[in-house]
Amino acid sequence: MSQPRPATFYFDYISPYAYLLWHRLNDPRALLADRLDLGCRPLLFAGLLNHWGQKGPAEIEGKRTHTYRQVYRLAEQLAIPFKMPDAHPFNPLAALRLTIALGSTREAISSIFNSVWAKGHRPDDPAGFAAIVADLAIEGGVAGAMEKIASPQVKKQLQDNGAEAVDQKVFGVPTVIVDGELFWGVDSVDMLVHFLDHPDYFRSDEMRRIGDILPSASRRA
Repeated sequence: MSQPRPATFYFDYISPYAYLLWHRLNDPRALLADRLDLGCRPLLFAGLLNHWGQKGPAEIEGKRTHTYRQVYRLAEQLAIPFKMPDAHPFNPLAALRLTIALGSTREAISSIFNSVWAKGHRPDDPAGFAAIVADLAIEGGVAGAMEKIASPQVKKQLQDNGAEAVDQKVFGVPTVIVDGELFWGVDSVDMLVHFLDHPDYFRSDEMRRIGDILPSASRRA
C-alpha cells in the first residue's frame, strides 16, 4: 500500500455536512481512511462567509429547511447517527477553541462532532457545552474547559486557521485540500477518491479549460 497523502481538513462544528464528511473520511468503506495523512484545522465558518461576502445556507429561509432535510436524509443513507440540535445556526466558538486547546486531535474532534450532531448538544448552550465537556472527560469539568479556551494562544490559532484557509481559497466547510486541490462538501468524496487514484485528473485539457473560464456577466450589489 502506498504512503498516505498529506491533506488538510478545514471544518466548523456548525456544519452538519462537516460532521457527515468526518465520518466518511474515517470510514474504511469510503476508501479514504488509510489514504490521507489528515491535518485538522478548526475555523470559524462565519469568518469565511464575511470574507467572501456570502450567506450561510441556514441564513436563507427556504434553503434552511431544504438543508436540514437533506442532511437528515444523507445521514440515513450513510447510516450515521444524527440528531439536530434544538437551534441552528448556533455559536460554535467555544467548541472550536476547545478543539485547539486539546491539540486538534482526531479523538477530540470525533467526540465533539458526536456530542453536537449525534446527541444534539449545542456548544453555545450552558447545558450543551457541559455535556460536550463531559463526553471529553476534561479534568475540572466546565471550569477546566473554560480556562483552556480563554488562552490567547488558542484564540490566535483559531484566527490563524481562518487566515490560512482564505489564503488557500477555501470558501466553505467542510473542505479537504490535497496537493493544492480543493474538495468541498460531503458530496465531493467520490471526486476526491478519483483524484487519489488519478493524480493527473485535473490536468486534462477539459479540466484546464474549465479552470480558465471567466464570467460573461456579473451581479451588481
